[in-house]
Amino acid sequence: MCEDLKSEPIHKSALSDLRVIEFGEMVAAPFCAKLLADLGAEVTKIERPERGDVARTYGPFKNDVPHPERSGLFLYLNTNKQGVTLSPTSPEGAAIFKELVADADVLVESNPPGVMKRLGLDYPSLKQINPRIVVTSITPFGQTGPYSDYRAFNLNIWHAGGLGYIWRERFLEDGPGPPLKAAGTLADYHAGVAAAIATMCAIARRDFSGIGQHVDVSAQETIASCIGAAFANLQITGQIAGRATDTRSATMQLLPCKDGSVQLTGREEYQWEAMVDAMGNPEWAKEDWCQTKQSRAENADVLRLLMTEWTMKHTKQEIVELAQDRRSPASMMADMSDVMADKHLRSRDFFVAADHPEVGVAEYPSASYSFSETPWSLRRTAPLLGEHNQEIYANRLNYSEERLAELGKAGII
Repeated sequence: MCEDLKSEPIHKSALSDLRVIEFGEMVAAPFCAKLLADLGAEVTKIERPERGDVARTYGPFKNDVPHPERSGLFLYLNTNKQGVTLSPTSPEGAAIFKELVADADVLVESNPPGVMKRLGLDYPSLKQINPRIVVTSITPFGQTGPYSDYRAFNLNIWHAGGLGYIWRERFLEDGPGPPLKAAGTLADYHAGVAAAIATMCAIARRDFSGIGQHVDVSAQETIASCIGAAFANLQITGQIAGRATDTRSATMQLLPCKDGSVQLTGREEYQWEAMVDAMGNPEWAKEDWCQTKQSRAENADVLRLLMTEWTMKHTKQEIVELAQDRRSPASMMADMSDVMADKHLRSRDFFVAADHPEVGVAEYPSASYSFSETPWSLRRTAPLLGEHNQEIYANRLNYSEERLAELGKAGII
C-alpha cells in the first residue's frame, strides 16, 4: 500500500465507533456501506466463497483483462472495507453470520424480500441476538406491496421511478421524444445514498432509545422522491415534465467548439449583452434582427451558425472563462478527462491516490463533503476475496486454524 494509507488520520473519524456488516452485491448496498466506511466505520463485507461479489465480474479491468481482483467498479465501491467469505445458506454458515452480527451496529443487505427470513437472518431473528442492531434492507421495490417480489435492474428502477420521462426531450419536430435513461447505474447509487442517510437516522434514534430497527429502502421510491416538482407540475398543470432541449433556442445554445461543446445562456438581456461582449462584439450583433429577444428567437438558426463560427475558434475552457468574466452564464460539457484534470477539484483534493496489490496506484473520487474535525480518509483499498478471513474469524471470533480449514473445505467460508 502507499504511504498515505499506512499513516493514521490525525483526527478521529466521524463514524469510527460504528461496526457494520455488509451482505449485498453490485452497487446499492456496497455503496451505502462504502459511504459509512469512508467516514471511519468498521465495515466487514461478506462475499460468497469462490465467486465473491458479482461486481468483480464487471469492468473496466486493468489492461482490459477480466480478473476478479481488478474490476474498477468493485475497487471503487469497496474502499475502506474488510472482506470475508461466508455462505450463510447452511445452518453452520447462518450461525457464523449471527456471530458477526452479535456485536455489530448495522447490517446492510440487498437480498430479495424473503431470502433473509428463509435463512433465519431477518430483522426479527437478528434482534433476538442483538436488540441494538439496525438492519437496512435495500431492494428494487421495498419489502411490501404488489411489486415487492419483482426482480429489477437499474434500468427498470430508473423508469419505474419516473425519471425516464423527466429526461426525455420535449421539443422535437414530431413531438416529445421517448423516455431516456442516463448511462451507468445512477438509480442504484441514489438508493445507496438514501440507505446511508436512513441508516444513520436509525442509529441516532438507537443511541437515544437503546433499540434498533429495520430500515426498508425502496430504490423506486428513492428515484421518485428526487422528482417531486414533476408530480406537483402534473397535478397543477396536467402536464408531464421533460427536458428543455431545443438547441435552436436563441437564449440557450449548446454549441461545438475546438475540443468539445459548451452551453451558453443569454436568457436575460444583460446576459445576452455580456455574451456578445465575450464574443468580441461582432458586427452581426449590431444588426436590427439581433436587438430584441423576440427577433433573436425568430432567427435562432442563423444566430446559432454565427455563434458557432466564434466558438470553433476557442476551447471550452477559454469560452467559459471569457463568458463568466463578464457574468454571462456558460458551462463546458466536461468529459471524464476534464473532470479528473479540473483545477478546482484538484485544489480541494477530491481525487485520492491509493496502491492496490493487483492494480497498482490509481486515483479514486473521495467525497462531496468535508469535515473540519473528523475528515474523510482513504485508509485501505478494496479487499481481495477473503482477505480478512484470518483477522475476523481467528482474531475476532477466536476460531482455531483447524476449524478454519474445515470451514474452507466445506465451502462455508
